[in-house]
Amino acid sequence: MSLNHYREAAKEKANIVGIATSVALTAALVNPLPLLAGLVLEAAYLTLVPDSPWYRARLARREKEEAEKRRQAFKAQVLPTLRAEMQQRYARLEAMRAQIATQTEPQQKWFSDMTPKLDYLLDKFLVFAGKEAMFLQYLRNVREEVCGTDANMRHAQENRGDRPARQAGGSQNAASKPIQLPTDPMARWGQQTVEMVHAAYDGEMEEINRELASEREESTRTVLQKRAEILSRRSEFLDKIGKMLLNLGHQLQLLEDTFGLINDQLRARTPEQIVADIDDVISQTDSMTRVLEELAPYEQMVSSAGRSISM
Repeated sequence: MSLNHYREAAKEKANIVGIATSVALTAALVNPLPLLAGLVLEAAYLTLVPDSPWYRARLARREKEEAEKRRQAFKAQVLPTLRAEMQQRYARLEAMRAQIATQTEPQQKWFSDMTPKLDYLLDKFLVFAGKEAMFLQYLRNVREEVCGTDANMRHAQENRGDRPARQAGGSQNAASKPIQLPTDPMARWGQQTVEMVHAAYDGEMEEINRELASEREESTRTVLQKRAEILSRRSEFLDKIGKMLLNLGHQLQLLEDTFGLINDQLRARTPEQIVADIDDVISQTDSMTRVLEELAPYEQMVSSAGRSISM
């Protein structure tokens, strides 16, 4: 967000000292002239300084420095929480970002417009990687809860083999093409875990349905129906997590591909083409950000579920 020139000019230390001095002199001399003179100078200051080119440039530098401080603080907070492979991917992006800077003329306007956008995409990589880490941790907790014992694990695997494969976000017919698992080992583990937990949930649902078919006691049937309802909701939530993990993986790869493309073709393409590519990716990134914002209530469920399972 751009700084307000007039507000920032009024907050300058020299300006505040000048006003305070005029007020102090007026009080000490019991004479309104210093205060009146100070007000005249203040009006002239606020008329001339805030809109002057040198002050605008000063504010731009200050805003850039503050933005960089916020970026570094965010990086220091998030990066250590990511898995080592994700930290390495981010380091490669930073290296490409630095290499891009060495291939351009910093004084060119298009470059000064491009660099904040690249930094924005770097920040979004950390955001998406952080969300991925949170969802993966949730899957670890649920897997331990549902399939923690060897018996439960075998039961889940048997159930998974007895029914058509299902993909994160919905079911899949056995006659259709097999699930395309991500190439990233950890993301692949996440999708396989979704499958395994789904199989365990399906097995529990089958057992509940068998009990419901033979149970005549109304109070017991009520409890069983409630269990079935909760398992169904957990299964739907698991689908959302699996789908989001897939989307996050694709989005992270898109960011990496974009940096690679810019770095590869910086000399061969016009600035307008490069900026257009970046703007397209920013638009897609913003769309993903909005999806994550819509999932904020689910994220709270993930956090609370993780705490309750680990207690």
